[in-house]
Amino acid sequence: MSTCFQALQRMPMNRAGLKRLRNSGRLPAIVFGSETENVQIHLCAKEFGRWMRTGEGGMIRLNLENHGPMVVSLEAVQRDPVTQDYLHADFIRVKEEEIAQA
Repeated sequence: MSTCFQALQRMPMNRAGLKRLRNSGRLPAIVFGSETENVQIHLCAKEFGRWMRTGEGGMIRLNLENHGPMVVSLEAVQRDPVTQDYLHADFIRVKEEEIAQA
């Protein structure tokens, strides 16, 4: 697992707030899992786009300010149909025990 992103937790926003966030170079995302509560985050859109272009898959380590590091897998990505910019990413949290068993 060589991919690591720095992420910041964010508050729920309306459409205009998310647009301002994207215009500042950040990608809104959410982390969810079966036994954890959902965490809304944002990360660097440029780093995420670079990672997507490499075609790497697998597990990602997200370093969150209040939650510490967590291991996630990319679940879904939303893109703008015209500009192909990334609009939103969904990550699913993976437990360390599940990685060892797989």
